[in-house]
Amino acid sequence: MSSESIKSVSQYIEEVCNVTKKCKNFYPIVNEAPLFRGQPDTAFELMPSIGRGRKSEIDVTILNEERNLIDMAKFRMPSIFTNDLKPVELLAMLQHHGIPTRLLDVTENALVALYFACCDEKCTNKNGEVIVFKDTQRTVGNYPIIEAIADTYRLCRGTWTTPEIFFQNAKNMDYFAEQKYLLQLMSKNKRDNKGASFISDYDSWLSGIANKPLFIYAPFTNLRQRMQQGRYILFPNALDKENDTVIIKDLIQPISKDSECVVARIQIAAEAKENILRELKFFGISRQTLFPDNVDIVCEEIKKSAYNKIQDKN
Repeated sequence: MSSESIKSVSQYIEEVCNVTKKCKNFYPIVNEAPLFRGQPDTAFELMPSIGRGRKSEIDVTILNEERNLIDMAKFRMPSIFTNDLKPVELLAMLQHHGIPTRLLDVTENALVALYFACCDEKCTNKNGEVIVFKDTQRTVGNYPIIEAIADTYRLCRGTWTTPEIFFQNAKNMDYFAEQKYLLQLMSKNKRDNKGASFISDYDSWLSGIANKPLFIYAPFTNLRQRMQQGRYILFPNALDKENDTVIIKDLIQPISKDSECVVARIQIAAEAKENILRELKFFGISRQTLFPDNVDIVCEEIKKSAYNKIQDKN
């Protein structure tokens, strides 16, 4: 957490410039890119909407409804949530339309994150913060195992799913077609049994990444995503051990704000939020510009602007 609360856009920009110097850029060995998330209350966890409120597997929360939420959205609006969408694309589309998912929004634009740290009217008396992450992912494409984690609601069945079972279910999905073909080719080589090794490697990979933040890409399918320069963090289910067997729990863990992927937390003073929002408009950052595809929001902002002019004259 920054030692001094930010009270203006200029102060924030200076802080961001200092913080992002901590990201290393020695391509191709190290290539750390900063990503930002604005939260209106410093007490808020780094947790996606689908995982909130669930402290143990026996708690009944919206996570219990993950499959039903997704299937119902596809059933009621098949022209939007089409069957040809890959799992990451589907979750991003659901997130855009307000359905709880295992995605957490982040942005490549530091000023956009500042806006979201200030704009929540329910938290005007709370200090906000912008969390700065470092992303080391070098490729735009999402690996098949990333698609599988986004597809957890289909791949985890029952209360006892191991990474082995998870992968066996995942490799039959379309997004694993290329890897499955390679596996079949390698399995024909009986001398070194590379096919079996390939399965083991993927199983180990899943176990290794399941408790780490996964910074992912999703296609810009709408104007709002482009304006907000959105990216996502994908949250897998937590892993645990029972009788020396690794199992996938029906639980999502928040990212610790002390995680090694967090470069800094920049605190925003509660009393400065309103003024910061006014200053951000000079940089083209406002509710109207960040939600340009929402006609109601755009019209509401036009109305607010007119009322403000009247009040200024009085």
